[in-house]
Amino acid sequence: MSAFRFDASWAVWGAATQTEPFDDRSDLCLPVGPALDDVLHARDVLVGLNQSSVARDSAGRPVSPAGASVPWANFHTSAFHNDHFLAEAFRGTEVWGAYMTDLHEQRESDIRKVHEHNIDAEISSLISQMHLLGATGEAAPRIICFGVKSYRRITAWAGTISRGIAASGPLTILQVPHWSRANASVHRGQISVYRGLVHAALRGEVRPATPPAPRRRVRPATSAAPPVPAVCPSCFMTLPATGSCDACA
Repeated sequence: MSAFRFDASWAVWGAATQTEPFDDRSDLCLPVGPALDDVLHARDVLVGLNQSSVARDSAGRPVSPAGASVPWANFHTSAFHNDHFLAEAFRGTEVWGAYMTDLHEQRESDIRKVHEHNIDAEISSLISQMHLLGATGEAAPRIICFGVKSYRRITAWAGTISRGIAASGPLTILQVPHWSRANASVHRGQISVYRGLVHAALRGEVRPATPPAPRRRVRPATSAAPPVPAVCPSCFMTLPATGSCDACA
């Protein structure tokens, strides 16, 4: 997996087994050492939309505040990026230790500008990562998507992914809310709220967002033209219902 060390990471923060709750002062680095051997897994693969906007060197690798390139730093930057929300959400869950990556290589903080121009190659890259993880066949992972766009794009390509990893059955794809500050309207900027939302999604209690139904253009109703009254050809008086003109009778 070393080829992806500057683009991906693992759902472990601070220590291999973390029991204390996370906050904005917690250590959010990926720990190292043999203690991780029994923690890291590919039963779940977490997929974000695109790479974070942390500081990077000329080769595009994440760098620490001291300027050193840091492998596996994606999703493990600082409380400024709300990464402690992620750590707290998955602490003590079956997801702890799972592989994390992004769908798109594009580095853009505005998700409205994250395009799908290279999605064929990016889906192929995701499939390659799953092969390297051994997450194929009967070991096909549960895919957990961060945010609506990631979920919609992954589900749109679910068939390709399933065939690419020779999944033995239908893929399980979940959507959890994005953890960023920009999504505060959902998690209200509260780490406990975000944790609760993620746990509800993992239990299947929250339905993923679906594309909005296309809005139909409704044409304004036009009033029917009033009927033209029948008139007597002799005196031009309006004829009664009988059809006979009383004035000319």
